[in-house]
Amino acid sequence: MILLSDANILIDFANVGGLDSLVKLGTLEVLDVVLAEVDDLTEPQVSALGVRVVRVQETWFSEARVLKKAGLSLADALCLHYCCTNGHTLLSNDGRLRKACAENQVAVHGSLWAVLELHSRGICPPAVLCGWLSRWENELEARLPASELARVRREVGCTGFR
Repeated sequence: MILLSDANILIDFANVGGLDSLVKLGTLEVLDVVLAEVDDLTEPQVSALGVRVVRVQETWFSEARVLKKAGLSLADALCLHYCCTNGHTLLSNDGRLRKACAENQVAVHGSLWAVLELHSRGICPPAVLCGWLSRWENELEARLPASELARVRREVGCTGFR
């Protein structure tokens, strides 16, 4: 499976030291324009973890502008275009981008899906995943839906974390 990461996913996982785990879910890619939005990560850093940096081609811009809807940034539209064109799955927590993916039949998942995948595949122990969920909610103020977060906590077996 090839996964294209939006900036918010990179930020979420970098903030908890989880990028090295995220790359184990499949081939992880990021567009160069998206990586440029992330202040604390550089191309050599993510490449060393196994993330493939994809250079945006000039020809993509006109097609991305067609996909650009109200509220989508150009970087979001480029992600959508890339996934539409190549059949890749997008990783994003951005509501507008996720809606645009649904409208364009592009598979999209967020941080909570990734946590469940890391758990079900035995890549990360529950204590690590529960720690990430706790940090995202309490320290890093990640915008995650409360009901979905509660469901993921139950599935992973988080007790004593808040």
